[in-house]
Amino acid sequence: MKDLNIMMIDDNPIDHLIVQRICEKESLFGRIKHYYHPAEPLELLKTIGNNIAQLPDIILLDLHIPIISGWEMLDHFADIQRIAGKRIDVHVLSDSLDHADRIRSQSYSFVRNFFVKPLTSLALREMHQYYAQFAVLPV
Repeated sequence: MKDLNIMMIDDNPIDHLIVQRICEKESLFGRIKHYYHPAEPLELLKTIGNNIAQLPDIILLDLHIPIISGWEMLDHFADIQRIAGKRIDVHVLSDSLDHADRIRSQSYSFVRNFFVKPLTSLALREMHQYYAQFAVLPV
């Protein structure tokens, strides 16, 4: 498996710490870029455009972030996916148990999973195992 480039967008530093610690302890994934405010990664993704080497492979996205909601981010990601030239899987994170959120998130073709926070080591291991089967990520 190639070294995956992961982008985590979540306004809660504790959730970032949990993911970072689990990944370090269990040697999961290579690089995780952490963003606490959605504007910065959104601008970065728009700037990168179709420079495939700089685009993340996976985005962990909190639905309930201030200023630009996770839903707005998903709408922007749909536009970015069209010009990117590669698939970027989004794994939605939420502290809500609302089934409607889960159903709505699945309407985006690039949303791979919906997780209720905090992410567990089991969820991250399963995510890692899924991507480990690919030498190149599927389109």
